[in-house]
Amino acid sequence: MMTEEFKHKIVIQSLSSIIDENGFEVEEWDDFICCYAKVENLRGKEFFEATVIQAESTVKFTIRYVNGIDESMRIT
Repeated sequence: MMTEEFKHKIVIQSLSSIIDENGFEVEEWDDFICCYAKVENLRGKEFFEATVIQAESTVKFTIRYVNGIDESMRIT
């Protein structure tokens, strides 16, 4: 792959649990890695559901190999 394709900056985040100042467990997203990615729209569709237009889009992110990424993480 050519380097010019990796032009979108993304952040991959992992979910962690912390105890707040009141002693309650709170889940928060922590930055795992910030990197550049190639972004491709695979398909998109709109449909009507309960008289509201819903849009759906599937996006493919391609990055260089990073050890430790799993399915529980999210991309922002």
